[in-house]
Parts: sequence; C-alpha cells; structure tokens
Amino acid sequence: MQAFVVPVAAEVSGTVLKFYVKNNDEVKQGQALFVIDPSQYQIALQKSRSDYESVRRSVNASAAAVEAAKTNHVMAEQDARRQVQLYAEDPGAISVRRLENAQATRVQAHSQEKAAEALLVGLTKQVFKFSKLAFDCTNR
Repeated sequence: MQAFVVPVAAEVSGTVLKFYVKNNDEVKQGQALFVIDPSQYQIALQKSRSDYESVRRSVNASAAAVEAAKTNHVMAEQDARRQVQLYAEDPGAISVRRLENAQATRVQAHSQEKAAEALLVGLTKQVFKFSKLAFDCTNR
C-alpha cells in the first residue's frame, strides 16, 4: 500500500481545541482532523443576526413612514386644491399668504414622501445584502 503525506490547513483561523489525528496517521476523506474554537465565529454570527434584525425593524418603520408621508402628501394636495379653488372663486375669501402656505406644504409633503421612499429603498438593499451574505455563509 502506498501512502501520501499531505500538508493540511484549516479554511478558517482560530485556536485548535482538540486533535483527532497525529502526524503520519492514516485518514479517510471527510474525517474530522481537529476542532477549532468556534466562539469568535459564534459572536460574529450573533452580531450579524442582531444587525440584520435591526435593519429589518428599520425597514418596517420606514415602510410605515412612507405610508404616513403618502397620506400627508394626499392631504396637502387636497388642501392646496381647495385653497386654489377658493381663491379662484373669491380672491378675498383667503389671503395670498394662506394660498402660498398650502402650496408650499404640498411641495414639502411631496419631498418628504420621496425622501421616505428613498430611505426605504436603501434599507431594503441592506436587508438584501444581509440575506445574500447569510445565504453565502450557509452554502459553503
């Protein structure tokens, strides 16, 4: 029987806690050779899970903020239209300042809606990144 001596290295770094083989032992494919301390990887995994949950909660809050911004935008749009209609029917019914405020509120509500949507997109990309990372780690 011919045997080959092959150098062996772990795929990850860490402290070796236990050896199952000695130098020049015969081994079989898939056989455990040693145990590496998993504590640093467990801590990293817990942190990643915590970060993921934090981002996921932020996505949920951001989605609610988008809905609130959309509602505010609709209300501001309706109010601005009412003010314009009132002013068109009777210029003395409301002041020009009130009309301008309603139009400015409409523009501001639109901007807030777009900002909330952009934040939601950014957070959703972070969740996707975490999900992809988790998938990559579990399929090694």
